[in-house]
Amino acid sequence: MFLNLCGEMDCAKSNETYWQTAADPDVAGIGIILSLLSMTALSHVAFVVAYFSFGLPQAAYTTLDTLVVAHVRSKWFRLAPVPAEPDDLRRARVAGFEAFILSLSDQSLIIGIAILVAVFTQLCSISTFSMIISSDLAFFASSAHLLTLVALREYFSARGRERWLRIPCMVALVALLRAAFLLRAFAADPQKSLACAVQSSEFYDLSYELSYWVAVTFIFINAYYRFIPQGSKGHSWPTGGQARMQIRPWISNVLTGRHPGFKQEMKCYLVEQAEKQKDGEIEIIDNWVALYQSSYSPCLVYVL
Repeated sequence: MFLNLCGEMDCAKSNETYWQTAADPDVAGIGIILSLLSMTALSHVAFVVAYFSFGLPQAAYTTLDTLVVAHVRSKWFRLAPVPAEPDDLRRARVAGFEAFILSLSDQSLIIGIAILVAVFTQLCSISTFSMIISSDLAFFASSAHLLTLVALREYFSARGRERWLRIPCMVALVALLRAAFLLRAFAADPQKSLACAVQSSEFYDLSYELSYWVAVTFIFINAYYRFIPQGSKGHSWPTGGQARMQIRPWISNVLTGRHPGFKQEMKCYLVEQAEKQKDGEIEIIDNWVALYQSSYSPCLVYVL
């Protein structure tokens, strides 16, 4: 279907010339790359400075965070472990960091979507090289955007309208990234146009890409249900633990469907490992097997 949209193409001719002008300055030029790298670096610097200066909302700091920040401030920077300042001053600093990080977050989200839209509007003419660079830049922008959301958790928890306006944009970015990386699986030669590279590609094993994006989708869903505000207009959302219990059976069924013998192999592996351990640890391994059989995520049990 993709090739039909592009019509007839002289791939022999394009393959001879595309390597000379592989980079498209509109989507993979040096200006685009430098601007995105600068913005991403600025996002990281702003987050680190806000974190170690107690410039994030108080709810963002756990007991461990407070201990780590206090230790770094006193040992590395010779500052007071916890700054002694009026509450008004701290609230002003938090608001300033939130506004700055919010602007970087918006830019990262919009730039990531814009780059991928530019790529998909030029599918029949863009080079594979430009497509690879552009998808990497969009992935980089998405990573920077997710980083800023850590600092803006409380901000969006208190602003439901802004949160719900962002969710479709985030879903669109993830969907475009999935499509872009799927095309990359068929286009491995950077000296060809994207359409010709896809046309000349052989069958490709997509198990890696599918497994990768299943994991990414699970992480997004799990993270959203963990951080969504509890209770709103007469109904309550599931807690992080409840959401994980609802999602794990689905993940287990998907993986078991793709690998029918995986459950039995995992059980045999755990039993074999238990036999190599001390007698006191066999019961623990048996508990892991029981957890797996009660439809916990296979990935979680494997990590345990």
